[in-house]
Amino acid sequence: MTCGRRRRRFGRLALAAAATIATPLWVEAVIHLAGDPRYAKIDEQLAQGAAYWGLAKAGFLTLDDRALRFRPTPGFRATIAGVDYRINALGLRGPEIAATKPAGTRRVLLLGDSYAFGLGLPEGEAIAAQLEQALNGDTTSASATRVEVVNSGVPAYQTEQERLLLERVGFGLEPEVVVLLYFANDKLPASLTWAPALNTLYHDELPVPYPWKPQLARSFLYAVVAKLDAARRNERGDYDSRGATHWPLTVQRIEAIAAACAARGVRFVLAAVPEMPSTRELLDPAHESAKDHAAVLALAAQNNWPCVDLCAGMLGKVKAFEKVWLSLNPIDTHYNAKGARFAAELIAPVVAAELAR
Repeated sequence: MTCGRRRRRFGRLALAAAATIATPLWVEAVIHLAGDPRYAKIDEQLAQGAAYWGLAKAGFLTLDDRALRFRPTPGFRATIAGVDYRINALGLRGPEIAATKPAGTRRVLLLGDSYAFGLGLPEGEAIAAQLEQALNGDTTSASATRVEVVNSGVPAYQTEQERLLLERVGFGLEPEVVVLLYFANDKLPASLTWAPALNTLYHDELPVPYPWKPQLARSFLYAVVAKLDAARRNERGDYDSRGATHWPLTVQRIEAIAAACAARGVRFVLAAVPEMPSTRELLDPAHESAKDHAAVLALAAQNNWPCVDLCAGMLGKVKAFEKVWLSLNPIDTHYNAKGARFAAELIAPVVAAELAR
């Protein structure tokens, strides 16, 4: 091959390479000038009034390492849909907490996702606050021992993230009892990643170094590729929270939480949250979530863990013919104030028994 032909071939390759690089850059530029459609999607979610989207836009979450992925922003304050939210210096919902327990105080740590956090509820109506009230009862006596319930619930966490938070923050607060408030979708894999530029969570399991992801998430084209990959994974059932697909791994995670508690002499209680918004659905043994709920109860029995069956317990609090809504609305199954109160009342005697041991 002559030098001239080599130069022409090299030129064509260089031009093709330049076009390959330039085309996506031009597409990104046009999209950003015209307006990234992802912002419109987020605004659409905000218009529906879901508490999570308002919190996310206000900067509720912050990026963490590959294992924990994200956590509440320490010092965060916001009022969303009339509900006040505050995050203390430890990244937990509620007031500031002394690392060392005050004299005469016993601590219980509530571990879980948005149900434990109290998404959509004022702080005082969340399960942790109502559990604390139920455990303290009449504390008018100056000598009464006070029980403090720490709310370590984080929206969108799954069981492995909950275990990590317990290891990194929870045990340092010297709890005597840890209550894992388990909800069905806590068994999903760790696929959600925080995008700081958009203030939102998105599925991203693309094989790129995790530290690159926050910057790559700014790219609309990268987001499209991540979304297509997530759709493929969803199609094959990777993100299906129901059924047995992720149950073996979840069993390992819950057992790891229980083992970590046992190694430190901390009592472990499992509270099973049914994925059903009203008592009418709780009464239906054929409901699609009934088998998953039964599996959680069986796991607790197998390991001799103290367990609170919130499905049976809540049914015991209402008349058989009543249809009592326990959720914020038929679509958002997070507990309303009544559901959270029922849950706290059911968990309290089990925790009290563990504290008495």
